[in-house]
Amino acid sequence: MDTTHKEIIVLSTLLNHHRSPRLDCEHIPITDAITLRHLALGHAEGLLDAVERSRPQLATFLGWVEQVINVSGARQYIRDRIDAPSPGARWYAIFHQQTFCGVFGIKSIAPRSHIAEVGYWLSSEVQGKRVIPQVLTALIPALAQETNADIVEFRCLEHNQASIRVATRAGAKWIKSVDHQMDVHDAAQKLNIYHLALKPWKI
Repeated sequence: MDTTHKEIIVLSTLLNHHRSPRLDCEHIPITDAITLRHLALGHAEGLLDAVERSRPQLATFLGWVEQVINVSGARQYIRDRIDAPSPGARWYAIFHQQTFCGVFGIKSIAPRSHIAEVGYWLSSEVQGKRVIPQVLTALIPALAQETNADIVEFRCLEHNQASIRVATRAGAKWIKSVDHQMDVHDAAQKLNIYHLALKPWKI
């Protein structure tokens, strides 16, 4: 038996003892401090507060921040995501210590390639607290077991080292770099695409 196959068996055994949350739960406990809730219009004020606390940092990589300047803009941000027709899309509000601190999205699951693209953002006060790695630890098994996704895709601007570290530490591998049409300050930078195969979690 080769080393890779042994590693998959060990990982599968560990995961079988870990009860991953169901993606359709209204509240998904991640840790004692971190909870996900289905993103809803009622989160608009909390979302606006989170953006205001971190506007300079978020605006570096996220063009939509310029439109979220009041509660109406926050509601429109939420509508643009929860009303999106993308197959398999799910959007979650992230709470840390009961305070809204960001958004995690399964942006789509492509019907043919079975690639699930994920994206997220966090307010600055919780960055560096391993919030997204812990969310991924909980949701990756659920994605594998509850959907037809075979691959998780991360798209990271090449200068966004924090997002790149999250992807690579989750086990995702660089696939390619492409041009993009995102409205960001440094529009010339490439978009790096990373893939994480879900096969180990499907055994």
